[in-house]
Amino acid sequence: MTRPVDLRKELFKAIEGNRIEDVEDILATGFNPDQRSFLDRRNPLTLSLKQQRWEIAALLIRAGLTTNSKVAQNNLGLMYLYGLGVEQNNAEALTWFYKAADHGNAKSQNNLGLMYLNGLCVEQNYAEALNWFHKAADRGDPEAQNNLGSLYVRGLGVEKNYAWAFTWFRKAASQGYSSAQNNLGWMYAKGLGVTKNYAEALTWFCKSAKQESAAAQNNLSRILRGLPLEAEQNRVEAFIWFRKAAKNGDASAQNILGWMYFKGLGVEQNYGEALTWFRKAADQGHAAAQSNLGWMYYQGLGIEQNHTEALTWYDKAANQGHADAQHSLGWMHQHGLGVEQSYAEALAWYRKSADQEHVAAQNNLGYLYLMGLGVEQNYAEALFWFCKSADQGNAVAQYQLGCMHLKGLGTEQNYTVGLTWLEKAARQGHIPAQKNLARLHRNSPGLEQSSC
Repeated sequence: MTRPVDLRKELFKAIEGNRIEDVEDILATGFNPDQRSFLDRRNPLTLSLKQQRWEIAALLIRAGLTTNSKVAQNNLGLMYLYGLGVEQNNAEALTWFYKAADHGNAKSQNNLGLMYLNGLCVEQNYAEALNWFHKAADRGDPEAQNNLGSLYVRGLGVEKNYAWAFTWFRKAASQGYSSAQNNLGWMYAKGLGVTKNYAEALTWFCKSAKQESAAAQNNLSRILRGLPLEAEQNRVEAFIWFRKAAKNGDASAQNILGWMYFKGLGVEQNYGEALTWFRKAADQGHAAAQSNLGWMYYQGLGIEQNHTEALTWYDKAANQGHADAQHSLGWMHQHGLGVEQSYAEALAWYRKSADQEHVAAQNNLGYLYLMGLGVEQNYAEALFWFCKSADQGNAVAQYQLGCMHLKGLGTEQNYTVGLTWLEKAARQGHIPAQKNLARLHRNSPGLEQSSC
């Protein structure tokens, strides 16, 4: 006698494997996925949302499922906010963010703050934004802490207070949040809420810049382009301070000293010296220095180019959780540099880095999903990761996001949203975005014939 198929069990297997067609087939039988025994507390929608299976989540929502999980409710809000597998809907996003926020979910509290800050489906209200950012920041969310610091700097919803801004930026920066590291460097550089300290500013700008922060890189350049005498004095003072600490064996100082030699800050540029100091710090297990040493071998700076050696050092740093090294390791696996090409390995390392908000890794992860490299092609996943990267200012991701909205890949076709993202990329000098915008405007209103 044949045993009856446990459709509920099969549904969970399909969700785990991201098998969209299998989920459709199970739902087509008329099976109600919300039917379960008293002891079976699992929820298919909760699982699909936590694993960011957006298309499956959309199918289950249409089947009438809901969720009480605060993490899943926040992700449901993100689905509607970004149009992931469902039609973009700010009102629905707001509803689900509120549900999760009322249960104490810090991510949703921060998202509510952003909606009030930007006036998305609600009247713009800085005081209410401040309230929600505070709730999330008090729970330790680094993005909310950074957002809260920004409100104190700008005096939005609260009296301007640089000391409080500095406090919140430092909390977020200490958790590795790139934007906060840049903001903290800016506070030190300007002497806002803290005594002006060029060495500290340089330290935090470097941390942020290593995470591909264009703002931090610009701030470093802006400081160095200051008044010649003052800038040179600051560079030399910073160099002397870091050199003294480096000679005393401080690994962080050794890494920064290597970076100063690499860039020629306060000292004549010298790749050989940079390599020496990166190696000293790397030998002490300093992850950022290991990543920097990997870069020197990758580029052949101060030493003969050696991709295998670069891979070794990137691997050491990546296994310590260093986001930039994880991204670099993913890049080398994607392109077969110093190792056999493997899109699956690239995907794994990009995801580790992207989960730490690494902008370039988020963009590259989106590309692998877009093209189906190392993973089944998934436009919704691609859209999600491009969104995260684009929101942090990555021009390539902004361009990809614009193209996906114009073509209706992973989301409803929306020319207005598509053009908005192309314009953002074009303003940053992204040439393909500029060319496509020009073509779109020439062909207007025949946008249907355009392509990215």
